[in-house]
Amino acid sequence: MSSSSGAFDYIKYAKDAFDEFYGYAQSSGDPSWKLVKDEGGVAIYTQRYPGSSFDMAKGVGIIRLPLATIIPLIKTVEQRKPWSPAIASEVVLEELSNEDNINIVLQHVTSNKVAVVSPRDFVSVRIRCPSLPDGSWAFATKSVPAHPDHPPTPSGVVRGQTHIAGMVLRPIMDDEGKEATEVTWMAATDPKGWIPVAVINAALISQVPIFAMKKHLEEIASS
Repeated sequence: MSSSSGAFDYIKYAKDAFDEFYGYAQSSGDPSWKLVKDEGGVAIYTQRYPGSSFDMAKGVGIIRLPLATIIPLIKTVEQRKPWSPAIASEVVLEELSNEDNINIVLQHVTSNKVAVVSPRDFVSVRIRCPSLPDGSWAFATKSVPAHPDHPPTPSGVVRGQTHIAGMVLRPIMDDEGKEATEVTWMAATDPKGWIPVAVINAALISQVPIFAMKKHLEEIASS
């Protein structure tokens, strides 16, 4: 597969995706985001994804652990499954770039059945930036246009579209003066298939994983 060359520029596409994601993730004062839930130290916001009928969700919360403690605990799919059970598998199809401390890959992700949504798969770029100017660690992912070299959709699975998704982990000091991490998670996804948009949008906030992520990681650290 020669996806890093030819007519489609995957690396530029990934970098543009990161800029799009990071803009949404950092727009805490944007009135377009509607606060829909605020409990347990996690705030969840939604707004309509431009050009789509689907909403996007953003969750912001604080995990009372240093960033350096969290990163080794979330790198693999198996590590993330306890707080993100929708993930079934994640396979890197091609490493596109690993320069300037930025890793870009083409990946194939499959998901489990979640509520009324049957298993889905996604072919996307993932860009990981482990050291932003403020010390944050972040990644973003976005579905790529269909290509004959991409893996076929498994039997009984619908290929969905990730408009944009990702996470930022920013080192902070908590209210007790201890090292902690502010987590911002965001996703805008079209699962395709027959499910009405209103049903998908209504279930969106239940998919924000920060509550489970916070509980799971703090329990590991205290054990």
